[in-house]
Amino acid sequence: MPGQETPAHAGAMRLQVRGLTVRFGGLAALTDVDLDVADGQVVGLIGPNGAGKTTVFNAVCGLVRPTAGTVTVAGRPAPRSPSGLAPAGVARTLQGLGLFPGLTVLENVEVGALATRGGEHAGGPDGPGRAPRSGAARTADRRDDAAGRALRALADLDLADRAALPVGALPYPEQKRVALARALVAEPRLLLLDEPAGGLGAADIAELDATVRRVAATGCAVLLVEHHVDFVMGLCDRVVVLDFGRVIADGLPDAVRRDPAVTAAYLGIEVTAR
Repeated sequence: MPGQETPAHAGAMRLQVRGLTVRFGGLAALTDVDLDVADGQVVGLIGPNGAGKTTVFNAVCGLVRPTAGTVTVAGRPAPRSPSGLAPAGVARTLQGLGLFPGLTVLENVEVGALATRGGEHAGGPDGPGRAPRSGAARTADRRDDAAGRALRALADLDLADRAALPVGALPYPEQKRVALARALVAEPRLLLLDEPAGGLGAADIAELDATVRRVAATGCAVLLVEHHVDFVMGLCDRVVVLDFGRVIADGLPDAVRRDPAVTAAYLGIEVTAR
């Protein structure tokens, strides 16, 4: 249902999904799904378990091949594999943390920095009048740059003092922030957040809300999948609801909150106002 109300602050269209259908054998996981996310916009994708939310993410990320329909990022076909995400300016967090337990906090975030799109932070080419640099020197420059950007990303999320610690030594909410820092360090133009509030308490969710708002204010498009409905309704500019692989609602949070089809999909669970 494209063409729904778009907030005035939203910019150019970053993600467009049209007629997305995904079948696994005889099972239709998604059917004719339309979805838009503009620069600077936060869009929530919600629905009951098994509605197809993660399948949408996987189709955008090249992990699932659509049976029909199109997915475009900044007007171009979405990457056909996850290795194309960073060059396309896309970053994603996972339902599971996806961290490397044998690495430090800093090293985990450096992984995201080293995957930066287009190599634009890799030190740049040898310019006029500059002596050609060896491969070893370029690699060292790239690692130094990655470490510096990783430290800044950790500082932005109040984790700088945790940089040298094994990531597994951190409490779960801080590990979630490390995973988010790893996505943000690549400076994405489209950020996909898969259940970012899962397992968090009220204070951590409030902090997450503020972080996502700051990211969107830079012009980054944000699409999030989340079961914490009140969090979604309070944060998002638009909300898209899936049920059995189909879009049943797409609009402003208040309109979606009142939609009878959404109430039925959630088995009568009332969505309370914040």
